[in-house]
Amino acid sequence: MSREYNPYNRFNAFLTGCLYGFLSSFLTIVVGLVVNAEFLWSVEGLAANAVIFTVVGGIIGFSTARKMP
Repeated sequence: MSREYNPYNRFNAFLTGCLYGFLSSFLTIVVGLVVNAEFLWSVEGLAANAVIFTVVGGIIGFSTARKMP
């Protein structure tokens, strides 16, 4: 039995939001290098950004999940 993505499932929306948030946290590396802000691409900055972006992405994904018709 295969499980397909269900846009009405809040858990799937949360996981998708976490994934997008985690992936977007890597953009801070580029921004940090461009503006020469070491705190954005240092080890501490990367860890903090990954956690913050992942949690915020999950919350946004959970809250914007489609309502059941």
